[in-house]
Amino acid sequence: MTMTFLEALRSIGKEVCRAAANQLQAAGVKEKEISLHLRSAGLGVADARILGEALRGLPQQGGQRLRSFSVSYNPLLGDRGAAILAGSLPLDVSEIGFVGCGMGDAGGRALLEWASQSTRLRMLCAEGNALSDGIKEEFSRLQKGRPGLVMVV
Repeated sequence: MTMTFLEALRSIGKEVCRAAANQLQAAGVKEKEISLHLRSAGLGVADARILGEALRGLPQQGGQRLRSFSVSYNPLLGDRGAAILAGSLPLDVSEIGFVGCGMGDAGGRALLEWASQSTRLRMLCAEGNALSDGIKEEFSRLQKGRPGLVMVV
């Protein structure tokens, strides 16, 4: 059984996650678009697995759409955590942040693959990672092909 977003955030047990769960619960289902910002939360790969499972189940959880998602400044995520999250994000997220997540090209490629399939992406921030010039160039090509898309890598 897939955990709800609130259950997943609470099970991680970190203060930033608990605060996000409380904020989402207070907003209730009346909010059709939600934002989840877990910056500097001390998230690692195990936490990414929990969040990834909840993200994949989001469409079945009350019809809410994830508008904005950030896990910036969680360097313990690394390539594996970034890839798990990128592979779990709904394709209609508008803004994502993976700044300073300790990822290299493997995580960057997973994020690039997600971004190339996304349907509403308007902003992607992933600076402060160990991305090669080749991956950065691929992000640049994607940005050039999608007017209105802002990417900072």
